[in-house]
Amino acid sequence: MSVTLDIIIVNWNSRDLLRKNLISIRKASDAKYKLSNVFVVDNASQDDSLLNIEKLPLPIRIIPNKANQGFAKACNQAARFCNSDFLLFLNPDTELDINTLDKVISFLINNDNKKIGICGVQIRGQNNTIIKTCRHYPKIKHFFYLSSGLSKIFPGQFKTNEMLDWSHSHSQIVDQVIGAFFLVKKELYFQLNGFDERFFIYYEEVDFCLRAKQTGWYTYYFADTFIYHSGGGTSEQVKAKRLFYSYRSRILYGFKHYTFRQASLLLLITIFIEPFTRIIQGLSKLSFDIIRDSLLASLLLLKSLPSILSRMTVENK
Repeated sequence: MSVTLDIIIVNWNSRDLLRKNLISIRKASDAKYKLSNVFVVDNASQDDSLLNIEKLPLPIRIIPNKANQGFAKACNQAARFCNSDFLLFLNPDTELDINTLDKVISFLINNDNKKIGICGVQIRGQNNTIIKTCRHYPKIKHFFYLSSGLSKIFPGQFKTNEMLDWSHSHSQIVDQVIGAFFLVKKELYFQLNGFDERFFIYYEEVDFCLRAKQTGWYTYYFADTFIYHSGGGTSEQVKAKRLFYSYRSRILYGFKHYTFRQASLLLLITIFIEPFTRIIQGLSKLSFDIIRDSLLASLLLLKSLPSILSRMTVENK
């Protein structure tokens, strides 16, 4: 008897990309698994994303939200209805290769891989080029190098947590894989109580991978198959807000996983260093958009800071 798979897609104004994604799922080979459900959690899209998608020959279940609940919460919404052996969290701006699911599930059901709880695959972009997506767990120095611009000016001396020195052409255990294709064993997902919903978007998969490691599970990058990723998706529509959520999530991550002193340092770096670096970058490029987005993101962060810190304090007790 084949193992079962549930796919969860969180959508926000990705109409055309979502349809391409669902069609690629329909075309995917399923010799090694049975596809139980394809959950589409729609975060209050305004572009008719859900129009007629239930007519596609797939076991689609739609969960419409009246407001944007963010990625982590939307994933958990659908996962509550899942009872399959594997849960695949898949971005709507991706397309599967025909053999992607068969190959990765065949790998995971091998007895030698029992302790691999999370699996990502190779990500390809335009012209079929490999995108280097795996990363180490972020440290304070990584955030400083990034926020100060040192990682761009002197990339050889001031490296971030991105695994750019590795070609991503072979498989191996890694700290974290990208959330665009995030395949999780059911027992691990429920052991960790799903994604931490305090992360509206960004860092929820980093947090999940770290918690998995702390409980004895491994995260694996499987390079023997791939997906296509258009990148950016609809988040490109709201760059300032996207930057704000990135700031917000890194601070949440810091106060959850670092010492209080380290987390406080990260907070200061995010508030006082990165905005000025981005403004200087905008001035050098004569880009008003960069300056505007940086100022708006910083303003949103300062306004929400009391609620962010109070929530972390209360929920971490």
